[in-house]
Amino acid sequence: MTLYEQAMTDCTRLVEIGDTARDHVGGTESAWKRGAKFRAAIVLDQSQAARMADRDIARDSYTVIAPRAVALAFMDVFIRESDGQVFRLTSNGRDRQTPMSAGLDMRAASAEAWELPGILTDGE
Repeated sequence: MTLYEQAMTDCTRLVEIGDTARDHVGGTESAWKRGAKFRAAIVLDQSQAARMADRDIARDSYTVIAPRAVALAFMDVFIRESDGQVFRLTSNGRDRQTPMSAGLDMRAASAEAWELPGILTDGE
């Protein structure tokens, strides 16, 4: 098992199912449900560029590393099961993956810590 595989944790995609929940002022809220499960290593970005960017933005940025078979698309939302932290992808993992001939089976994407706008339901 590789080092990055040892760092992987259980994650679940979150899928927006529309405006189905009533809010407290007569409107509706977005509702989200749990989708496909996958494993990924999620690392806080400590690069110089990220530290400089932190001065302009309030959200932490992360690198998400998953097997090539896991699609990581721009604006996908997922939850880390260990602590309930929600993330939104800010890049497309399709562009940053190891070649099929490589010994490492991985792809990477950038993400931000994100607050889910709405509610997470258990229903379909």
